[in-house]
Amino acid sequence: MKTMGNVLRLPLRRKRVYYPYHRSAILQFVLPFLVLYVVFRLWPVVYAIALSFHEWQGLGDWNFVGFRNYVRFFTDTYAVSTVVNTLIMGGGELLITIPFGFALAYLLADRKLPARGLFRTLYFIPRVVALPVGAIVFTLMLHHDVGVVNYILSFFGIGNIPWLRTPGFARLSVIMVRSWIGLGFVMIYFTAGLEGIPEDLYESADIDGANGLQKLFYITIPMIRRVFVFVGIIGTVGAFQLFPVPFMMTQGGPSRATTPIMMYMLTRGIGHNQYGFASAMAVLLVLFLGILALVQFRIGGRERTIG
Repeated sequence: MKTMGNVLRLPLRRKRVYYPYHRSAILQFVLPFLVLYVVFRLWPVVYAIALSFHEWQGLGDWNFVGFRNYVRFFTDTYAVSTVVNTLIMGGGELLITIPFGFALAYLLADRKLPARGLFRTLYFIPRVVALPVGAIVFTLMLHHDVGVVNYILSFFGIGNIPWLRTPGFARLSVIMVRSWIGLGFVMIYFTAGLEGIPEDLYESADIDGANGLQKLFYITIPMIRRVFVFVGIIGTVGAFQLFPVPFMMTQGGPSRATTPIMMYMLTRGIGHNQYGFASAMAVLLVLFLGILALVQFRIGGRERTIG
């Protein structure tokens, strides 16, 4: 009986079954994705990097020029001005969407608020609208003579504002449209962050007698600090991809005040057949965005270490 008991207590070993065709089956599923990735992702990157060291106008042979295209970018005043325009319009958008997006998410996080789901949907609707469509609608609304915005302002004794005719107002118009479209998206990020805060922290704060502002600055904001960092990073990345709104509203004017780097890159490449110079700008843009992604990872890792 003792021997029988020992036998019964022995762990059962499952025999591993090998199928001779499982590797080929996996390869058949993965191979199409790998082919598409190499053709549409990896090869264009390698091609653009190689082209950035050459001059090519679409026909004929490539002419090797070394780093001349990169030097040209940093010495071209127009190219530098497009970077400044991008930073101004992108920075203005972040200054609006981040605080207002957080405020909306914080107000709509109250479970006692009636129809808060409806309000969240209404604020997110502009994000669903295509960027060119939104730009065209706002172009008509901000028209100097027949726009509805100037018509409404006339009731308050304010004359016609040249929204799209002067550099300052043109940049402001682009910032407003971009903020209107992106506000709901930023609000969703903050809403997800707020939903992840444990209720126990607020209950403990209530027991300690903390008021609303104290809970906001000592619990809410520190707990979603990573969300602020993430929204700032993706907002900056989106700013350097700025193209449809200024192109549809101002075509980069007036006086090139709303020409972002993406529009300038496409103009040089497609409009003037300077594919080498445009590729150099694209490579520099990817490097800059990669540095931003690295900063995001480093900040996130540092916060995890501290926490």
